[in-house]
Amino acid sequence: QQHVQQQPFATSISSTWEDACGTTTKSDVSSQRSLATKAYDVQNTWSALFLCICSLGMIGRQTTTMILAEEEMIMQVQNKCTKQTTRVPYMQLDSVDDQV
Repeated sequence: QQHVQQQPFATSISSTWEDACGTTTKSDVSSQRSLATKAYDVQNTWSALFLCICSLGMIGRQTTTMILAEEEMIMQVQNKCTKQTTRVPYMQLDSVDDQV
């Protein structure tokens, strides 16, 4: 007697759907290579100079850094008075230019 092992119904439907549509599952996506986090100085020098002059030097030197993380873009603006962090998931960006 030959024993046949049956797959659960949901598993067989999903694998058939993936084969037909060529889609990937969440586990397939997570197994792909992750992106390295990169940081860039995106400071507008004229804006920083203007803010420093208008505040009579009280805010000091302002820095603006863009960090490209695995799933989001992080903008950090920092000076002597404040530190502001803005997080934007890549899905919410209108477009991404790879060359500037």
